[in-house]
Amino acid sequence: MSEYPYSLLPQPNYQFIEFSKDKLEDSHFLARHTEEQNNQDEFGNLKASCVAFQTDHLHDYSINLLGTFKPDDLKWKWIKGTVCVELWLLGTEGIMPVLEQDVIINEERGAFYLNISQLHLQSFELPSPTTNTEKMDCLILHTPTKANFWHFSLRWIVQGEDTTNWETKRRRKVLETARSVIISKAVFEKPALKPIPAAYYMVPKRN
Repeated sequence: MSEYPYSLLPQPNYQFIEFSKDKLEDSHFLARHTEEQNNQDEFGNLKASCVAFQTDHLHDYSINLLGTFKPDDLKWKWIKGTVCVELWLLGTEGIMPVLEQDVIINEERGAFYLNISQLHLQSFELPSPTTNTEKMDCLILHTPTKANFWHFSLRWIVQGEDTTNWETKRRRKVLETARSVIISKAVFEKPALKPIPAAYYMVPKRN
C-alpha cells in the first residue's frame, strides 16, 4: 500500500447510493476500523472500547461499504484538518489525497464487519421504564467524502426523528443500545468481496 487507490474517489458521473429492502443482499457488508488489532474480548465479542472512543460518537457512526473498498483500505488514516474528509458534492470530482499531508498508513489497525441486511431499516428495542417500550431503527446513510465515495454512516431513528439532531443527554440511552447492537452484529472474518451493481451509483446515461 504505497498509493491511495483511485477507485475510492468519487466521480462526476456518480450518484448517491440508497439501499431499500428490495436491494439488500446478505453478501453486502460494511467495514469499520479499530485502533488495535486485539479487538475481541475473552468471549470472542467485539470490545466495547473498540466500537467508539466515546458513546456519543455513535450518533453518526463512520463506516465503509465493502466491495470496491477493500479491508486493507481501513489502514488509511486521515490527518486532522484535511479537506479530503469533507462531504462530497454531487457532480464533482474527488480529491486525490497527498501522502503524509492528508493521509498516512496505520498498520496497527484492526477491523470488524457488519452485514447490511441485519441493520438497515431494522428495529431494535430500547430499555424503557414504561410498559410502552420504544424502538429505534437503524438507517445506513450514504455520506461520501471528497476522497472516499464508499463512506457511509449509521444513524439511529426514534419515532421518525434522527437522534443526531438530539441533545447529547437525550440520545445517551439510544446510543448505549446502538453500541450493544453493533457488538452483537460484529463479525471478524473477512467477508467475500462483492461490489454492488454499478447501476446503484452510476448516473443513468441519457438517450
